[in-house]
Amino acid sequence: MNRIIALFCACVAGLAVFTAGAADKYSDKIQSGKALKVAAGEIKVDGKLSENAWSKAEKLTGFRVAGSLQLAKPTPTVMTAFDAENFYVAWICPGVPVPGKGDKNDGGAMFADETLEFFFGDPASPQSWRQFAITPDGLKFDSQDGDAYINFDWTHAVAKHADGYTAEWAIPWKALGADPAKYKVMRMNFSRGRKSVDGTAEGSSWSIYRVGYKERDGFGFILFGSAADAVAPEVNAIRSAAGKYSADAAVGSALKEIEAGDPENFIAFLNILARARDAVKAAETKAAGQGLAEKKTERAPLLLSNWSEDAELEQAPEFQLPMLVKLVKNPDPAKLNFRMAVNEFAHRAFLISALKGINSVSLSAGDLTAADGKVIKSDKISLYQIKFVTPAKKLWPSHHGLWSGRPLPELVELVEGPFALKKYVSTHIRVYIDGADAKPGKYTGKVTVSGIDGVIGEVPITCEVMDFAIPDSRTNPFYCNIFTGIPVGGASAREYAKLFREHYVSQVTFETPRMFLDGKQIRPAGHVKDDPKYIDRIIHHGYDFKNGKLVIDGEFSEFDDRVKACAEYGLQVVLSTRIEDVLPDAFPALRKHLQSLGLPPDHFVYKMGDEDTSLWQMSLAKRIHEFSPEQPLYMIPSGREYFDLKPLAEDYKYIAFTRSGLSNAKFDPDLKYLQTKGVKLARYTNSTSWAERDVRLAGRADLWNVMIRDFMDGYMIWTAGCTGAWLNHRYAYSDAERAPVFNYPPEQQSTCCLVYVRKIGDRLKPIASIRLEHMRDGITDYFYYKAAEKALGDAGKAELDKIAAMPKQTPADFRAIRDKLIEAILRGREASK
Repeated sequence: MNRIIALFCACVAGLAVFTAGAADKYSDKIQSGKALKVAAGEIKVDGKLSENAWSKAEKLTGFRVAGSLQLAKPTPTVMTAFDAENFYVAWICPGVPVPGKGDKNDGGAMFADETLEFFFGDPASPQSWRQFAITPDGLKFDSQDGDAYINFDWTHAVAKHADGYTAEWAIPWKALGADPAKYKVMRMNFSRGRKSVDGTAEGSSWSIYRVGYKERDGFGFILFGSAADAVAPEVNAIRSAAGKYSADAAVGSALKEIEAGDPENFIAFLNILARARDAVKAAETKAAGQGLAEKKTERAPLLLSNWSEDAELEQAPEFQLPMLVKLVKNPDPAKLNFRMAVNEFAHRAFLISALKGINSVSLSAGDLTAADGKVIKSDKISLYQIKFVTPAKKLWPSHHGLWSGRPLPELVELVEGPFALKKYVSTHIRVYIDGADAKPGKYTGKVTVSGIDGVIGEVPITCEVMDFAIPDSRTNPFYCNIFTGIPVGGASAREYAKLFREHYVSQVTFETPRMFLDGKQIRPAGHVKDDPKYIDRIIHHGYDFKNGKLVIDGEFSEFDDRVKACAEYGLQVVLSTRIEDVLPDAFPALRKHLQSLGLPPDHFVYKMGDEDTSLWQMSLAKRIHEFSPEQPLYMIPSGREYFDLKPLAEDYKYIAFTRSGLSNAKFDPDLKYLQTKGVKLARYTNSTSWAERDVRLAGRADLWNVMIRDFMDGYMIWTAGCTGAWLNHRYAYSDAERAPVFNYPPEQQSTCCLVYVRKIGDRLKPIASIRLEHMRDGITDYFYYKAAEKALGDAGKAELDKIAAMPKQTPADFRAIRDKLIEAILRGREASK
């Protein structure tokens, strides 16, 4: 739930544009400006800026160099205008640009040239953004949240001059998904990437904050009308909320500051509003605490309430106390209603709120039973607590800056014993039902909540298991590679493997095991990224495998035990050139060793290349297949400039690619060709990797795009993971702490993880993230879509196209999609009887 809306209990159109955080302060690097309203047809997009309108438009200057934050020299000037149909951007760029070398429109390689970029923040979604870019030579590029395959209809023109160039853009409001009649202020940014003859580059942005030009917190504000009109909804909301606390000195002072403030000094006025929000929240929190303390009637120590998973539970008392007061005044007793397919992992949520401090809260779930005697056993029901992450800066300094500063409801940790709750604190509990092998029917049961003195409350469960199944996660039904691994052996390794399997992950990355030939460790020197001739050195390595004795060290870093865990849970092990290479001659022995651990032959995949290599690896792939013809190989091709991908079908089983990387339309026929030859294609994405960095629910929406719109076979996710003992259980990236990750509790670990880790004695317990749960929900969406596709047949294509085009911004959007799919599946199955 948006924290401002939670505070004022009012939905004010356009209010979300201010919510970089409920009490965020805007630095002097955040800019504002006004767009000029023009008549339809008044601006002709020819790049010349000759229209009278541009002489009236406000000039936006003050571009700062990314990183140093120094003013750019020479700095561009931007002007904006709008009519009912279009948003217009005009650029005046001093300095003659270096001739470009970029590829065709919508090709990412154009960013090697000078570029102008416009970033637009979706006013209805706090993190979503759209990108529009051109080069002085007229090439253009656009994306949605970094997804270059999403294209928009817009026009532009460039006019070159002796001392620089000018540009003009017209972007339809339909392409922006916004309406200036509804939103009187919107967040935007303008950036220039400037190249010099000597090859140096300088990136600058009009508005910037903390990280870079794509960060929504750094976007500036563009007004569509008067500043007073733009801020009026929030000013009115603050005044209304403050009316209850007129006697509070801080609130009174804040209201006076609003009255004395000048909305035309827009950023300063936003800071006044932020301080007023803080004052009202503090007063509301104080009053809420007093109200609860003064209530004399007896009540149970815990309150069990429904909780919409559309909402995020904030940790701050100024959020929790007012919410708890409302729940006490208007109780909403928790009850969980499931509707799920056979084999689905379904979840519902409720809140536990402590009206008194309680040292020991215990949760238990009983069997679910149906009237006809069918049972879903209690071991298929899991209870998880959502906990907060506040990353430690020392653990990974460079990624710490990607976080807003508020505690994130991020950890999804299995409740394995009693826990304490402080007075007036609420916690979010998720209940999961594993529908593996469940029988269709309607079931009932309950979750029991107990304290030291016995049962405190119960949460009733109703569960309808529908008469259709989705693929079983135990059978590897989905091609999903997660770029992290299992860092430890023993029982912990099996916990990791079980967690991955239950989230439909099929491939996990391992380091290459240590190998010794006649007692000497084989360690190829260098890396492909640094020297393409390295391939030749691997092929012509000089080791005598025919007469030497090869030994694989499976004990080091518990390599063998971790492989056994993968074998037990059906995971494929991916060894990577990124973590040392395997010489071609060693593959037969390595495959034999892995099979001796229970790993099936096709469950060992070798990855060659990680966005740093290209087709010159073909000679190595062929050499590997001389020694081990059945070895599945994996590649992530690099580069945006077109090259023929079809030869990869000869030697590669798996290929992952980034949309921004292979955005050239020439690649599409090659990708389809690879699929016809049995190559599994995956989209390689970072969308689910960072908490708060990308659009909320990005992983779930991304899976729709990848699997349904682009007809891919799988999904690959980069994520930071805890390394094995070979690298001291740490993050293996940039400036991360060299000490083990578990030196910090998961509540302090980096938001770049999909899987966190808690050390309990000798046990390393894996903990899922909200983003990993979104990914599983997205894969389940895909299974529902395929079930609907099968149930409706060819006649249902138009209906499914409409469903796939539905909005995908909120959990409610995805619930609406799921409801439509369920209706289609049941209707199609009924018609086929």
